[in-house]
Formats: sequence, structure tokens, C-alpha cells
Amino acid sequence: MYLKVSEKEGNRIVAACDRELLGKVFVEGEAMLDLETYREFYAGGEATEEDVGKALEKFSSANLV
Repeated sequence: MYLKVSEKEGNRIVAACDRELLGKVFVEGEAMLDLETYREFYAGGEATEEDVGKALEKFSSANLV
């Protein structure tokens, strides 16, 4: 799993993505999840579920895939 925590304008943003999903594009009807184009948003360091849990103790926004 990858975890990236960012601070922007006083907001803490937590982004986490399973390793096997990063770099893929999913389309269903008109909905699309593009984890290839937005790879850098999620591609922080490798993390465990515990690491993600700790990061989620305090956040303004969370993006979990």
C-alpha cells in the first residue's frame, strides 16, 4: 500500500492506494478512476495498514483507493 500525507493551506490530506491498483484506469459507464494520470497524488512511501490508520487519526480530507 502507498501512503502520502500532504499539508495545504492548513488542511491535512491523506491519500492511500493499494499497490496493485496504482497505475491503472477503471471505467464504468460515465465514471472513471484514473490512477495512472494521478499516480503522483497517491505515490508516497510504502506503508502498512497500521501506518494508514495512524495517518487517519487526524485529517481534513482522505482519498482511499
